[in-house]
Amino acid sequence: VTISESELHGNEGGIWMEGSSQAVIVDTTITENVFEGIYMEESAEATITNCTVSSNKEGGIVVVDAARATVIDCTIADNVGAAVVLAYDARITLEGNRIVGSTYWDGEGGYGVMVVGPPCTDSGSFGGYVTGKANWIPGPGEHDGNVGGAVCPTELGFLMTEAGGELDRRE
Repeated sequence: VTISESELHGNEGGIWMEGSSQAVIVDTTITENVFEGIYMEESAEATITNCTVSSNKEGGIVVVDAARATVIDCTIADNVGAAVVLAYDARITLEGNRIVGSTYWDGEGGYGVMVVGPPCTDSGSFGGYVTGKANWIPGPGEHDGNVGGAVCPTELGFLMTEAGGELDRRE
């Protein structure tokens, strides 16, 4: 499916992808949903470009299982829990995004980009892959800072550099 120049606002969830679903999401605003802005599980794949994902109540973009996402030139702002959450074997590329203003959910999270499992969460695990560069992800005390921190774990700091890098936990 292609979703272009759309607005998904005030729903139970924004976009939910499962199975082997595929999507291209362009120039779309996903705001103020009760749950996640974009939730991807199983083998779902999405390319998300020039979108705004904001003020969602359980995360901005959540990628779990073996789902894969490419997120480019988006604003992911003011989400509860974390802006981008990765779990299990998820894979993601983040380039040129503005990831700001995440707040705590039930006392946890608040990160711009977070993988599930220690030291970021008490449960779950991450055995996937993260790559990216040139993202604006401020920490606490910075303008529009994410209250829990820019990234967790700190190994994801390359996401904020021009050179970029990768975190590969695949076996």
